[in-house]
Amino acid sequence: MLGAFLLGVLTKRANQTGVIAGMLASITTMLIIKFATDLAWTWYVLVGTVICLSVGYVVSRIFSNRGMPVVETTEDTV
Repeated sequence: MLGAFLLGVLTKRANQTGVIAGMLASITTMLIIKFATDLAWTWYVLVGTVICLSVGYVVSRIFSNRGMPVVETTEDTV
């Protein structure tokens, strides 16, 4: 959760796809770390946040909406 919050606050390019991908990558990695390594629990927050931020930022950059045509709607006022 901290990684998703910081991604939205610290970057202007964050989007929904990037945040979801970052959170999924973070929780998957944290489950692997919990059951497969002897890393102390005090490092979990730092590792999860860094993974969420980095994966979320990269995915947000890949799936950015820049360059997509913007559809403008106009309303007729009579």
